[in-house]
Amino acid sequence: MSTALADSLGMFAFLAVELSLLFVIVAFLVSVLRQRIPQHTIDRVLGAGHARSYWLAALIGALTPFCSCSTIPMLKGFIRARAGFGPMMVFLFTSPLLNPIVVVLLAVTFGPRLTAIYMVAALVVS
Repeated sequence: MSTALADSLGMFAFLAVELSLLFVIVAFLVSVLRQRIPQHTIDRVLGAGHARSYWLAALIGALTPFCSCSTIPMLKGFIRARAGFGPMMVFLFTSPLLNPIVVVLLAVTFGPRLTAIYMVAALVVS
């Protein structure tokens, strides 16, 4: 077996284990939060009828790392908690657009002004 193929298989195995572990941990944490937070609180905080629900969903989406291993379990938790459709979609759109990794990389690469423009545009689009 060639070295490149062995390295590729090793990286694949490492990433498969790492991402599976991340998915299980986030799914567990969402499940624990879902059990601890009452339904009426979720309705009040993430209901579709409140403007602050959309901003909160955007904030939660911005804080999650860019990875479906965190976005999908959280979205599933929102669905099970019967959060509003609008806030769920804002979370789903914001999660890959605004996250700490993207924001830091943009700030280092292009500067704070362009990063701020990107963040505002991503929030408006979401």
